[in-house]
Amino acid sequence: MVAMNELLRIQQGVIATRQMTKTQRGQAKRLVRAESWREITPKTFLASPANPTLEQLAWAAVLHCGEGAALGGHNALVLHGWTDKLQKPFDVVYPTRVRDRPQWLRLRRVHCEIGSLGSPPRVNAHDALLQAVAWARSEREALCIELSALQQRLVSPQRLLELVELRPRMKRRAVFLEALDDFRGGAQSLNELDLGRVCRSNGIPEPVRQVRVYDAYGTPRAMDAEFATPAGVIHVEVEGLQHLDPVFWFADLRRHNGLVLKGQGGYLRYSSWTINHDPEEFLRDMRLLYGSDSAASGSMIQAEPKPA
Repeated sequence: MVAMNELLRIQQGVIATRQMTKTQRGQAKRLVRAESWREITPKTFLASPANPTLEQLAWAAVLHCGEGAALGGHNALVLHGWTDKLQKPFDVVYPTRVRDRPQWLRLRRVHCEIGSLGSPPRVNAHDALLQAVAWARSEREALCIELSALQQRLVSPQRLLELVELRPRMKRRAVFLEALDDFRGGAQSLNELDLGRVCRSNGIPEPVRQVRVYDAYGTPRAMDAEFATPAGVIHVEVEGLQHLDPVFWFADLRRHNGLVLKGQGGYLRYSSWTINHDPEEFLRDMRLLYGSDSAASGSMIQAEPKPA
């Protein structure tokens, strides 16, 4: 049996009642009454009078639910290295009946493998992503989670496909697979997914995504989209509201000038809000480039695929 002091070190000062002897549980309750320790849940203690951190709550969530429990979804993905923060509520995948849970602990009865017995235990990254997508508050939040995890290379697209095949009733399954297909085709952001959706629904050939070019200073640049139109090759950038920040604005100016000096020409710029909520401006410009007659009839000239 691991000594209590060692467990407290490993578990960031959190310990479960099941990990303690009867005598130790009595001592812990006296320390809580003396305000030297804190009771986090009816089944877990914190060896400190301070409010628990999110990391300590993560431990308490798993320990409260017993042997075999593991964090799932958003917070499991964070623990696997996803660049977001731990947040309440903590989703816990659990194998046994759990009573007296706090409001910040959400129980999930699902079948998946625990990919790590680390600190604290969590499901593997692929299961965590699929759970986070299914449990997200909105479809847009789900797509943001999916694309950012893929972009950070935390998960394998091929492995995700294999797992989704086994889950025909997965929530947001069709949306997830469409976004995964777009990512494999080059889309790296939600803005690019929105652009592809607008193109598909309005008869405009989908662009080649993330085209690599170099500016006049030798800096590699990736253009969001490249359209092969009768008027020539046109590059398009879809910019989020963060580009209104002066720091981004100055960087955008340098980027644009460097590409013009290199002979790349200018490029069309649209806000992400325009593409997602009022795309008529973008569609009007595309119809001018492709020819209004063919655009109106929906028989657009197909963009040439770029060589691999």
